[in-house]
Amino acid sequence: ARVYRPQTWPLAFLKEVIILCRKNGKVFLQEALLLYFEEYFAKIKSNPFLLGKVERNDGQRPFKASFEWILKEDNFLKIIEGYYDR
Repeated sequence: ARVYRPQTWPLAFLKEVIILCRKNGKVFLQEALLLYFEEYFAKIKSNPFLLGKVERNDGQRPFKASFEWILKEDNFLKIIEGYYDR
């Protein structure tokens, strides 16, 4: 069996979890998704760039990720993949 750490769960794995949960009950799905999102938001919380704590070179206000922004599919994937990690 494959073992995934929550912060490295690919979306394909989540789809597999959802399919399994349809067969095995909703409780497992809820627990798996809660764990996944706990790890996702912990990753964001530990990222100075996404929190708006990285100064820009052009004097503009630092970028700060909004809740809506972090839930957009493209941004979601980039955060999971570590695109914004510095």
